[in-house]
Amino acid sequence: MQSEHPYDPFDSGVSDDSTDPFARTSQEEPLIAEDPLVLQRRSAGVARSSSSGPKAQTASPSTGRGSALFLAVGVAAMFLGVVTYGTLASVRLHGNAIDDMTLMLALMSVALVGVLAAFVLSILSVARRRDARSGIALAASVVLPVAATSLGIAIGIQVLQYNIGHSIEALTSSADVAGRLITRLLELFG
Repeated sequence: MQSEHPYDPFDSGVSDDSTDPFARTSQEEPLIAEDPLVLQRRSAGVARSSSSGPKAQTASPSTGRGSALFLAVGVAAMFLGVVTYGTLASVRLHGNAIDDMTLMLALMSVALVGVLAAFVLSILSVARRRDARSGIALAASVVLPVAATSLGIAIGIQVLQYNIGHSIEALTSSADVAGRLITRLLELFG
């Protein structure tokens, strides 16, 4: 059974039919939520205009703006530290040493651009807002990349020593085998 008043999403909500059980009066809340920014502006206007009535609560400014900057600084610093470690760990005296180093140096340049971008964004944030959160983000954009790079160097040097030691060991054993082969050939044909 269909009702004679179908649902209309564009209806203002005022009905002159008193028999309709779904009819709303203009004092009721709308069924569809409005845009939060419009509601915030309306409540701020009500708070300013009505001095005797209860004050409407206004929403505080978004706290997500500084979080994105902290995330950018942290990710850029972490990426720089990992790439620093990878660059040192990829140094070898044999194998695909040049290909590995080329890739790591390309990633190092991307990481440095990311750190520079985070630093510039931090400076712009301090110049625009001048609050404590922006100042902390600026300090973090200077300290975190240095700390991450230092950690990457400290761990990467241990891996570099291990890789160079094994490369030298492999080369000396190859040289030893080649030297014995040359000695044996000279004995046979000499």
